[in-house]
Amino acid sequence: MKKYFSLLILAVSISGLAFVTPKKVDTTISIKTCEVNLKGTSPATDVAAVTKIMTGVINLNTNSFFFGIRMRTFEFENKSMQEHFNEKYLETEKYKYGTFSGKLDKAIDLNKNSTTNSNITGVLDIHGVKKTRTMPVSIKVENKKVTITSIFNINLKEHNIEVPSLVFAKIGEDIKIDMMANME
Repeated sequence: MKKYFSLLILAVSISGLAFVTPKKVDTTISIKTCEVNLKGTSPATDVAAVTKIMTGVINLNTNSFFFGIRMRTFEFENKSMQEHFNEKYLETEKYKYGTFSGKLDKAIDLNKNSTTNSNITGVLDIHGVKKTRTMPVSIKVENKKVTITSIFNINLKEHNIEVPSLVFAKIGEDIKIDMMANME
């Protein structure tokens, strides 16, 4: 009788496991490679810089994201322009990082190859000024790998980036950002 009672308790315990829902595990993807191009244009000149160093993570369960760039990693062909960018305009010793964090408008399904045009909405923090922004993105999923591309503008005045009027005439008030990130 003891043996049957022990078997009954074991059977009830095992069957009870069937009703336990497993805890949802955070599934995140992070940047493996990237390229971010910064460009200011005007009739007088073009200002261009690039960085291939960016931190980024997306939580696929919550659709939340974080992207960050150390501003000093942007490289210019003109080293004098790079020095002015870091010391005078972006003040990269004081404002080391530019970040963007928030939520994706659509979920990413790693199990389905697809290309989706969507938006991401979050807080863009540049030069110590935080602005809520919605930006267009293209999200391509192929073999569980994600490529995100986006093109958007950043207004210098909105982020309290002061550029002397003589230089301002050369680069314009908006800087175009062209971003691509490969994530796994």
